[in-house]
Amino acid sequence: MMIVENKKNIYYEVDKPPVYKDGISDVLTFFARNVKPVPISLSQNRIDLQFIVSSDGKVYSGGIYNKKELDYSPVEKEYLRALSTMPRWEAGKCGGKKVDVKMRLPILLELNM
Repeated sequence: MMIVENKKNIYYEVDKPPVYKDGISDVLTFFARNVKPVPISLSQNRIDLQFIVSSDGKVYSGGIYNKKELDYSPVEKEYLRALSTMPRWEAGKCGGKKVDVKMRLPILLELNM
């Protein structure tokens, strides 16, 4: 299945999704090591990161799913900052060809009191 965004082919579903190092545990380790402490609202327990992994593995177009940039919380902004520094992923493939893939990554937040 393909969707066209900004005159560039961006896929939502692919034969082989993008992978960061050894999988989701490495993604979570990356954020644990790179997200700086910021105030978290007691009502915020989840962040839905949305981004694109390009055909060469770069991460771009980071955002928060279903939210306008003006409404981002401090913790969402910090996760997006960390996301922008993320090393390359192994690109996703469709029909044997490397393609840009839109990803959504829900992250549960824990409040340490």
